[in-house]
Amino acid sequence: MSALWLIVSPASAREVDGMTFPEEATVGGAVLPLNGVGIRERYLIDIYAAGLYLPAHTSDAAHAIEDDVPKRIEMQFIYKHVTRQQAVDALQWRLVESPAAASIQDQVQLFVSWLGDFERGDQIVFDYVPGKGTSVTLKGASKGTMQGTSFMRAVWGIFLGEKPITEALKRGMLGR
Repeated sequence: MSALWLIVSPASAREVDGMTFPEEATVGGAVLPLNGVGIRERYLIDIYAAGLYLPAHTSDAAHAIEDDVPKRIEMQFIYKHVTRQQAVDALQWRLVESPAAASIQDQVQLFVSWLGDFERGDQIVFDYVPGKGTSVTLKGASKGTMQGTSFMRAVWGIFLGEKPITEALKRGMLGR
C-alpha cells in the first residue's frame, strides 16, 4: 500500500530591517522570483530597502537593466519620515544623469509630480511590462504608466547602473 503525501509550504518572504518582500511577484501575468534585496543607507541611517524581481536570477546588472522582460523594483521606506523634497532630490538627479535623460524629461517631470512625503512602510513600486511600459504605484495607488523602455532603463540604472545610488544596494538587489 502506498501513501500519497502532499506537502504544502506557505509562501515565504524575505524580511529586511522590518520590511517584508514576498519571494514572488506577478507582473504582467508573469510570476517573478525575488532576485535580491538591498538597503539604501545614508550617513549610517537606513532609508529604504529595495527588492528586484526578474524572470530568472541574475547577478549581471547590465542584463537586469537592458533585458526587455517583465520585472519589478519595489522600494519600502525604513526611515520614519522622508520629505517629498528629499525623495525628489534623490531620485530626480539620478534620472537626469541617465543616458536617455533628454528623451524622458517629460516622464521624469510627471513622475516627480507624483511624489509626496513617505513614512516608514510606504512603498514605491515600478512594474515594467514589455510593449506597455513602466507602471508606477505609490503607497498602493496606481499613478500611471510611462511608455517605452527608456524610463524603465533609467530607473533600473538608479539602482543597478555603473553609478548606482549605492554599491551596497546594488549588490543586495543582484543577490551578491
